[in-house]
Amino acid sequence: KNETDLELALRYAAEEYDDDIFIFAALGGRLDQMMGNIHLLTHPGLHGRAVRLVTRYQLAWLLQAGRNQINGRFHDTLSLIPLNGDAKISETSGLEWPLHNEWLRFGATRGISNRLTAVNPTITLEKGTLLCVHTQKEWTR
Repeated sequence: KNETDLELALRYAAEEYDDDIFIFAALGGRLDQMMGNIHLLTHPGLHGRAVRLVTRYQLAWLLQAGRNQINGRFHDTLSLIPLNGDAKISETSGLEWPLHNEWLRFGATRGISNRLTAVNPTITLEKGTLLCVHTQKEWTR
């Protein structure tokens, strides 16, 4: 088979519906499937669509170019992970470790495990593709 079942389902949903797409149960189990599911967010057929990977305490989605507002709570964790190459952040607000005119390099961990210091922080993405992973502060291992 050329595509996973999730890829086929996402392509169908994107073609048939205008609503946001929420994907549950895509981040556990096999590492290859999980990585593939994350990379599906960059699928050309989903460009411009709001697609979110959902677990009990986490949401993951791609940030769009421009100003992005995050809905969260104080001390939630926010990770920004470049996909498909380096990404440039113009500025952030409401994060414990602000980023201003900085490149996040593909394959590096610079954007992982920041914390919210505001209920609605913002990230202004200038270039590239960023996976945003928002973890509620209640999550524990």
